[in-house]
Amino acid sequence: MRKRLVITFLLVATAVTAAFGVASLQQKKIIGGLFSLSGNWSILGKNSEAAVYIAIEDVNQYFYKKGSYMRLRPLIDDTKLEPDRALQLFIATADRGIKVVIGPQSSEELEKIKDYADMHGVILISQSSTAHSLAIPSDNIIRMCPSDIKEGEAISTLMWDQGIKAFISMARNDAGSQEQQMSTKKAFTAAGGEVAGGVQYSPDASSNFANDLNYLDGLVGQAIGKYGAEGVAVYLTAFDEVATIFKEASSSKYKNLGKVRWYGSDGSAMSLALIKDARAAEFAEQVGFPCPLFGLFDANKAKWEPVKKKIKEWTGEEADAFALAAYDAVWLVALAYDSLDDGNVDDLKNAIIRQSYVYEGITGPVVLDVSGDRKYGFFDFWAVRKVGGKYQWVKIGTFDDSPESPRHLILLN
Repeated sequence: MRKRLVITFLLVATAVTAAFGVASLQQKKIIGGLFSLSGNWSILGKNSEAAVYIAIEDVNQYFYKKGSYMRLRPLIDDTKLEPDRALQLFIATADRGIKVVIGPQSSEELEKIKDYADMHGVILISQSSTAHSLAIPSDNIIRMCPSDIKEGEAISTLMWDQGIKAFISMARNDAGSQEQQMSTKKAFTAAGGEVAGGVQYSPDASSNFANDLNYLDGLVGQAIGKYGAEGVAVYLTAFDEVATIFKEASSSKYKNLGKVRWYGSDGSAMSLALIKDARAAEFAEQVGFPCPLFGLFDANKAKWEPVKKKIKEWTGEEADAFALAAYDAVWLVALAYDSLDDGNVDDLKNAIIRQSYVYEGITGPVVLDVSGDRKYGFFDFWAVRKVGGKYQWVKIGTFDDSPESPRHLILLN
């Protein structure tokens, strides 16, 4: 399907060029893309790549119909979710004079690139980075989702609703994971809960979590002694390595890990690696493992459902709100370019922010705050369930923090 979409895109581009001649080429704007297409969290990377191509095709049709010579073109690279690789690819993109890049996905990659982007006048629009330390006014970073502060409030609210009084953290040692843990800890302890220690593991740890889980098992046992198993949880912030962690955690040598609830973060939500490993998926279902993910408004279903369908035809996978936010990012850039006669990067960034106040995206209102982050948070909770003999991700609830219904939790099952 990807080949067919690319061919369609090229046919449209050729027709447009023939209609307008050389003049249209003078309005060509290249948008870069930095996504993990073959590394960790690649499901989001592939879906984001598809979303960008689909958005550019739609945008160029829009320009054509209104008689504009403006056209967008994509240039997408595979970061593999590796910060050093992301920086190298970004430098090459910036050297080509490209002024806007959609991505990267992770906060660790974004942190690595940020200074170079600010120094060289390139705008980064991440669809999925959430680390609150990157919420800095006047820099060149725009993020199409709320910071981890909102997600921390969402998961903390769910924990309290389910009777959790203390959690033990298990965290990937990178910027995004650490800050997500901090945000959740702040919200949870403010409500009167306890964080009873935790463990960190290296992002390079891909196969052996036995020592980490053995230590975690001891901490969980101590917390159970104080609060009882029903009042204790493990809060895991991970990417696709969650499958390896859960496969190991399911071993009978750990006396306490399967007795308590586990909660996850957006990095694990919708992980294909987890549901493809039967033993890991069984453990995920056993311990609950709800994961919050930036969500979609049902009221906008008529807008986002056709795009989700096209993305699935391309990648074979269901797209989440992060990927669809990449679609909205392209439209913000296109409308910003269209509103400018000329201007520098600051003018373009300000135009993007202005468009965010009036553009109703497929992911809902895209209002940005003073730091360039999405202002309001709406989250869906997803968990692994066995349905029809097959493990899959199932939506189990929502958390709405919009002005109309702040901190409103609804559980479906």
